[in-house]
Amino acid sequence: MLATLLPALKELALPLKLRLWDGKEIDLGPSPSVTLVIRDSNLITQLAHPSLDLLGAAYVEGR
Repeated sequence: MLATLLPALKELALPLKLRLWDGKEIDLGPSPSVTLVIRDSNLITQLAHPSLDLLGAAYVEGR
């Protein structure tokens, strides 16, 4: 899923960095000013269709 999602995210050129569960960091645009830490690999599939509810629940649960 990550391999499919990343090219689409990089096209958006967001000032965002992803830090994955394995420690890998991926810049989604130039000069990222925000880092989104993803501790749960299953969350990647859910982020394909994000919502505020999903992001809020994942944050509270530490995912």
